[in-house]
Amino acid sequence: MLETAVRTPAATPAAAGDAADDASSPAVPEAYAGAPPPVWAARLPGDFAARYLLQRGEEPARAVTLRLETGDGRYALHLTGEAGGRGPEQASQGRVEETGLAPERYLDRRRARAAAAANFDGTRSRITYSGARLEQPLYAGAQDRLSWIVQLAAIVDADPARWHERARLALYVTGARGDAQLWWFTVRGRVALESPGGAARELLHLVREPDRPYDLRVEAWLYPAHQHLPARLQLSPVPAGQPMRWSRIP
Repeated sequence: MLETAVRTPAATPAAAGDAADDASSPAVPEAYAGAPPPVWAARLPGDFAARYLLQRGEEPARAVTLRLETGDGRYALHLTGEAGGRGPEQASQGRVEETGLAPERYLDRRRARAAAAANFDGTRSRITYSGARLEQPLYAGAQDRLSWIVQLAAIVDADPARWHERARLALYVTGARGDAQLWWFTVRGRVALESPGGAARELLHLVREPDRPYDLRVEAWLYPAHQHLPARLQLSPVPAGQPMRWSRIP
């Protein structure tokens, strides 16, 4: 059985950042001291290129493309801006396993910052970082700040009937700067939201509430008709900060 026992991790402090997919990261990362996270069965979507509008606060929205390519037991996932290269650029690559995506390297190029990377060392069961001396434990099912989007969809799509209201799932997620946290998502239920074309779509709403101040609240509205890939995302720094919103472009 793929799922392990549910456990509660120790807390890790965090502070708000400015990346599109990484709106919160620890100011001074600490080593993750929680128990190994749950592992879930997953059904990955086929290769795709999905376009989203990203908007932080009241800033003008900008278009990006989230692209997944798979083959020979491996995957490459990219988030690329469409406005002359000015948008965020993240990349995740690794293996495709029974439990979904298994990242080996995550690259984060933030605006006005040098690129940073997280490397998933399966031999030593450690996650190392290009700009931080800290290492984090590498657990089965670990994700980065880009791959979690596809992994969340794959877990729900593997057994949609299981994810009823109040059901919970967890993902162990790391950024590129030494942070790693267990994100618990709670299913809030199904909601009908109007698409840009005027038709109502039924979406599955999940929420990750922050564990502590200066953390990240994450909301995902998953589209069952599209293999539960997100129709919308919102990442909100808590207690204050501008939320980053993702909206799928039809």
